[in-house]
Amino acid sequence: MVMALREEGTMPDWKRRLLELLIKGKPLLVCGYSGLDFEICPELIHLNPYSVTWNSYQDPRADENALTPNAKRVLSAKNGIALIGDMKRMLEVLSGSPCRAGFSKLNPSFVNDLVSRLDEWEIDKWRVWVFNGLSCALDGVEVAKRLYATSGTSIERKVDSLLALAEPLFHSGLYFQAGQAYREASLLAKSFVPTLSVMLKDLTDAESRIPKDEQIIADLLKRISDYLERILKSEIGIVESDRVAGRWLRARRKVQEVYYWLPALAPSQEREKIESEITLKRVLLRRYPYYLAKKVRLKPVSRRIQAKVISELSLAATYFSRKGSWFNLQHCEMLAGRFDIKFSDIYTGTMVPLASYEGYKHLGYILAEMMAYRGILADQSVSDPPMIYAYLIIAGEIGINPEVWKLARAMKKRFGRKILTPSTQEQAKRAWKTCEYTLPMRGLLLLRGSDP
Repeated sequence: MVMALREEGTMPDWKRRLLELLIKGKPLLVCGYSGLDFEICPELIHLNPYSVTWNSYQDPRADENALTPNAKRVLSAKNGIALIGDMKRMLEVLSGSPCRAGFSKLNPSFVNDLVSRLDEWEIDKWRVWVFNGLSCALDGVEVAKRLYATSGTSIERKVDSLLALAEPLFHSGLYFQAGQAYREASLLAKSFVPTLSVMLKDLTDAESRIPKDEQIIADLLKRISDYLERILKSEIGIVESDRVAGRWLRARRKVQEVYYWLPALAPSQEREKIESEITLKRVLLRRYPYYLAKKVRLKPVSRRIQAKVISELSLAATYFSRKGSWFNLQHCEMLAGRFDIKFSDIYTGTMVPLASYEGYKHLGYILAEMMAYRGILADQSVSDPPMIYAYLIIAGEIGINPEVWKLARAMKKRFGRKILTPSTQEQAKRAWKTCEYTLPMRGLLLLRGSDP
């Protein structure tokens, strides 16, 4: 059973062989399955059923959301057929008997029982990360400030509160303030290092004993992972805030520093994860020199940068696919495109993510979905001003100011100045002024039109 997104990594060989045995050369009928998972659909593309028929309750010709992007990809790759209608009716026809299946009902006391086990701070922590996951910057900042105010004397709660605050500040374009929150979190999180050292020694002792106490080892690894996660988030948050604000040299120095000292604190089980996440930030910092090298047509320089990016992204993407880190794997796919690299040049496994727009829409990450939509506006086949207006309205309502001015800029570039209403132009100007950029960064953004 797969219980969490992080468990949907590259399918184990035994499971892949079983799946192939079950469907190879046979007609495959899919019903009651959305295709929203990340583990099975990518494998179906590489297997060879005789045919694929996918039952869809709604008509995909009338409703573009009737089938998920994964379902569409499988049907397209296998020249499959969508079978429209209620699967209960289909099962009755196939079985020749009534289908008595119904919707399951949630125990009404479940939510109350769950909430009763949490204090108000824990509920706010859950609440703020729901907002942050949806890129709701305005609500995220409000709840995170309350979270910090009620964190008491606990250093762990203060660190968690600062990390929860830094993210919506970043989403809203307040990069200097986000960087400051990450720095405060970093100072507090580094106080965990002596505790980490003691726990690492305890872990080594527990692993060397015969017989091993697996429960003690698992508990230690969980606690070590939690501490390392706080340190990692605060450190790479500093890098990312400085990078986007335009403090590139500071960001570069910081990422190099973190790459050398933080993995050394981690047990072997955590080291590759830390190195892969830091590597993503190193790749992001290469975007600026790559853009400038292309702009002045220094092909040898841009090719050298591409070679480094291929090497770095290959290692990161392989790890993220194996561990089911789908946000990061999708980010690798997007970054490959930003460096004019085919994703197949950095990853050749089966767990290929969807194209950026469909992939982030699938993940439910609205901010990255908007970023990807801006990217496809350059495609002349895209001619849907209502969609980009809808994104602009959403961006304004949830307070992600960088996307407000970037979407407006993309609209003007693709459809002409007349498409921007006076109120849209004013909204974009306010958003541009609100975002915290250095003067060199503002110059680069004006030159480029958006983030390079």
